[in-house]
Amino acid sequence: MKISIDSVKSLSICNEYLAAHCNHAEFFGSFRHPEHTDSQDWCITLYSVCDQLVFATNGDPVWECGNPAGFQALVAEYGINIEEALAA
Repeated sequence: MKISIDSVKSLSICNEYLAAHCNHAEFFGSFRHPEHTDSQDWCITLYSVCDQLVFATNGDPVWECGNPAGFQALVAEYGINIEEALAA
């Protein structure tokens, strides 16, 4: 789903959008950690920045292109089916 850049909850990701002159974001969902379902601190959100996937976390963003191992580790840890998330 396309959303306004202002709706992205990560200043670092917003800065990437602005630097790439993107005027919208793609939102693919928020995911809770299976062992910490009651904690917002463990919630991550999947976006696309100019066709680059990124997770917004409670720390630094994790970019698929810049940190493929870290990105895949989050996918596995959270039990995310990327194909389903992108198709939703």
